[in-house]
Amino acid sequence: NRSDVLAFTEEMAFAAYGNHCVVGEKAAALLIVGQKNPDGAFRIATSRLRDPEIPDSDAYIPVVAQLFPGRVVATFLDVLLKEPPTKIVYAIGRYLRDLNALPTILAWSDDPAPERRVVSCRVIGFQVPTNELDEKIRSLVDDPENRIADAAMDAAELFRKSRITAELVEAFL
Repeated sequence: NRSDVLAFTEEMAFAAYGNHCVVGEKAAALLIVGQKNPDGAFRIATSRLRDPEIPDSDAYIPVVAQLFPGRVVATFLDVLLKEPPTKIVYAIGRYLRDLNALPTILAWSDDPAPERRVVSCRVIGFQVPTNELDEKIRSLVDDPENRIADAAMDAAELFRKSRITAELVEAFL
């Protein structure tokens, strides 16, 4: 019956990871449970995004995006403040490219808090390269905070690779 299915789904969504897990199954269950218990789903999804031990942590990115579309950009940037695994940084960076995230990312790049500037640099390289973004990255490469300068250099490298890829694609079309 319906209540049994919901109880099973809640158990699956909120239970700790064990030795046996089907990739994406817990995230899918959390998406269902989030319709009834959004606050609990939000806490679980964001904690799993930050946890390096979660094998399918990137599966929680669409869960957060679908359940909380108005908070997704701020939530993802806040998750990145906690320095999650690199695969999450890259997955969030790619996901933010498809959202209207650039104004928030640019605002963070000018924030007085160095942690926010680092996060901005870590995701700005996944945006579509423009002259404006090139200038912003160049200015952040000169930041006296090494973490910011390093992250800005990584963003510049991502832009370089993006441009090379676009040129190669164009050459073969």
